[in-house]
Amino acid sequence: MTDQLAFDFGGYEPHRPKRPERLFFAVFPDTETAVNIGRLADTFLCSRGLSGKRHQTERLHLSLQFVGDYQRLPSGIVFAARRAGEAVAARAFEIALRAIGSFESPPGRDQRPLVLLGDGDGLSALHRALGTAMQTNGLKAGTYFVPHVTLSYGPWAIPLEKVGPIRFVADHFSLVHSLRGLTRYEVLGRWLLRHRRPR
Repeated sequence: MTDQLAFDFGGYEPHRPKRPERLFFAVFPDTETAVNIGRLADTFLCSRGLSGKRHQTERLHLSLQFVGDYQRLPSGIVFAARRAGEAVAARAFEIALRAIGSFESPPGRDQRPLVLLGDGDGLSALHRALGTAMQTNGLKAGTYFVPHVTLSYGPWAIPLEKVGPIRFVADHFSLVHSLRGLTRYEVLGRWLLRHRRPR
């Protein structure tokens, strides 16, 4: 898995970077599912003697679209991102997390993300719809998409293997402000996934 870390927004950040304010869209699992994901990660790390620190349960998510990294979060960008989120009309859908493995580490680092890979037609459709809405509102959007939940970081190379699956229904998506290096997320917008009524 060579290119996929470029879409990993959880980010292993041992120190605060030069651009510490990150903005991205994501799907968060419900609390019960997040706890189950955390348990699976703990069991997997322990059973293989891996020492990586697992991500906090409340931060587990599937990234949808990256907006940008900034020294200070621009209010105009936040406004445009919120407009994009509001423009998306979609129904709730099921996500299945079926496999676990590690992505390649970025150049100059030895930390690989350990991830759960997910699938679901609705997830890819939401990624595309959100990308279109972002471009309409003057934001750049990515086309490369590998749905995953980042669990931990470490130097290991873990071949892909099947798990579960862990299933849950995605009924909303969020605009997230990540304070890089501080392991804190602030949700700046949240939109339900449902068909909008015709006017």
